[in-house]
Amino acid sequence: ATGPILATMRIFLDTIDEAVLGELWPTGAFTGVTTNPLILARSKTTAEEAVERCRRLGVGQLFLQAASGDVETIVRDGRRLAALWRWDLWIKVPAFGEGFAAMAHLRDARVRTAATAILTLGQALLAAETGADVLIPFVSRAASSGIDAERLLADVCRVGRAAEARVLAASVKDEDQLRLALEAGCWGATIPPELATSLFRPAVAEPVVVRFRDAGASHEE
Repeated sequence: ATGPILATMRIFLDTIDEAVLGELWPTGAFTGVTTNPLILARSKTTAEEAVERCRRLGVGQLFLQAASGDVETIVRDGRRLAALWRWDLWIKVPAFGEGFAAMAHLRDARVRTAATAILTLGQALLAAETGADVLIPFVSRAASSGIDAERLLADVCRVGRAAEARVLAASVKDEDQLRLALEAGCWGATIPPELATSLFRPAVAEPVVVRFRDAGASHEE
């Protein structure tokens, strides 16, 4: 499956749950799938199993996160993960501590990287300098930490444009935060299954749809 031909902001599913993906991915409304160690652990799924699950569904764009550790450990695992997927793949590395050097080494090995858990302008600037292909600011986490999420998104998008890096808004919990990502000019946003499901059936639209359905039923009679 491919993403939409015309899209102002791509939407990724932040899950690897087999039942959820089986229900939502075939809608054709999503560009790809994002994962992290917490998501894999909750689903009791290995990276290899996640890749196979996405391959069966026809997912074209995937984010996998390298193991934590020293630079050598991150780079080794990032290269291992990169070898699992032949389509569009980005290896997520936290923009923290050893992660910056690891991203630079992965760049030299021609492995595409995504700097994740960005909550400050400094993180975005350093990640861009290491050659990260995608910058991932955490929207909801920023807001809950007392950080101005709107300003963070604007800063990261400004850095992304200058460095020719894409910006993927993550930790997005509701439609208002989606709007912030859209208005900032993010390339994409990754959303949890709960939000994805709610977007398909907004409460405000339900009465209108019911009226259409009822009118159609009465006409058939």
